[in-house]
Amino acid sequence: EGSIAIPMQVPRALASTVCALVMGYTIVMPALRDLRQQWHVRVRNLQRSSNLATVPIDPKQGRTKVDGRDGISNVEKEPLLRVDQEELESAQNSRTATSKELLEHLASGRQCGQGAPPPEVMETRLSAPPSSRRNSSTQVDSQVPIGTEKWSHDQYGPPDAPELHGQLRPELPYNAQLHVEEVVIQTDTSFQGRVSVLLVKASTPTEAHKPSPRLPVVIALHATGKTRMQMWPRMQRFARHGYLAVAIDSRYHGTRAKDSDPLNTYKDALIRAWKKGGERPFLLDTVWDLVRLIDYLVTRTDVDATRIGMLGVSLGGMHTWLTAAADERISVAVPMIGVQGFQWAIDNNRWQARASSIQWVFEVAARDMRKSEIDSETVKAVWDRISPGLLSHFDAPLSLRLIAPRALLVLNGALDERNPVEGLQDAVYLTRSAYANFPSHFDVQVEKAVGHEITKTMDDAAYRWLDEFLKPCSC
Repeated sequence: EGSIAIPMQVPRALASTVCALVMGYTIVMPALRDLRQQWHVRVRNLQRSSNLATVPIDPKQGRTKVDGRDGISNVEKEPLLRVDQEELESAQNSRTATSKELLEHLASGRQCGQGAPPPEVMETRLSAPPSSRRNSSTQVDSQVPIGTEKWSHDQYGPPDAPELHGQLRPELPYNAQLHVEEVVIQTDTSFQGRVSVLLVKASTPTEAHKPSPRLPVVIALHATGKTRMQMWPRMQRFARHGYLAVAIDSRYHGTRAKDSDPLNTYKDALIRAWKKGGERPFLLDTVWDLVRLIDYLVTRTDVDATRIGMLGVSLGGMHTWLTAAADERISVAVPMIGVQGFQWAIDNNRWQARASSIQWVFEVAARDMRKSEIDSETVKAVWDRISPGLLSHFDAPLSLRLIAPRALLVLNGALDERNPVEGLQDAVYLTRSAYANFPSHFDVQVEKAVGHEITKTMDDAAYRWLDEFLKPCSC
């Protein structure tokens, strides 16, 4: 008597209200954090606007004049319109120190670069005609004859030639008009430090008493999930035009993978690096291998050490940019769909496409960080862990300009979400300033209506650029 009866509906309604509030909080708060981050970026850009410079646009062509050239047909230069002059000057003042730091960071106490002893050569073998091979079941013959370049492009250009993966030693591709050689060098003491180097040049008879001519070199680098044989059609073209063409498998790919799936070994290494550290499977360890590869190449009697070029696709484009920034012996660099602003992507919430290329490690990191999904904080933590220094010291705005005054051609698609053109703004302007005395040595070409892919137009532009600056003989 005197008590108040509470209907059963009231506790249920309260419980439903509490659940709705909790669910709303978990949904709304991440969105608010993203909005806050975007607001800070906008405010920072507005605060900098008084120091922004504009690039003249050619009204007839509708494109920027990055270095005074009109560019190649069907290619539109992206109008990258603004840059902070104070940042540019500050970055210029630190060029030499940053370049030295990059090389030292790659070496981690190991000796490499000019003056370093070459890596140990473990073995050498030459390509042989199919009729002379003992095991015909594993032979690999070129499906692209010398002198023809009529191949179909996939996302990254020419398809892989057939090649076995991992510890199964693939046969070398054979062409009667080519001298094909494989040299195995050891860049460090690990299994991944065992690097099989594919070398291709025109097979020309030489008199015994005459030394072999010294040739310009092009090192060709493949994309994620591919192998060195992705570059085989390009290597044939380079060999036919008087180059020594060189290719390796990136770490955990191709001959350096441990099973037949081209991505399993790479996936395991990325997750292992996130969990335990030590390895640097994303970019840095392969860049180390490339510096050591050049240490080997300059000892060869058929190499002109003053004419070494590098070309790479996607992952190989990133390797090209960073290796050229660290090693001044690369005289020409052509990164294709690889140059990007990693920190810009985080600041502007444009990291998703790049992260999707190696999504496994981000998924594991998100779980370890007790997040329901991958976000900008997860992405930053992963880059800092698996590729230390990338965001703080070696991102494109900080390192691309270190290639100056050597010849540099950056190729990109206007719709490439893995390398958003907007994210190249600071890097392009800082680099352009570094080439002020050599404007014809730097070009950026962005092909309209093209995403993360290589087109025949891009390949042709790369060929012309390398031919112009490396000047191979007509062989």
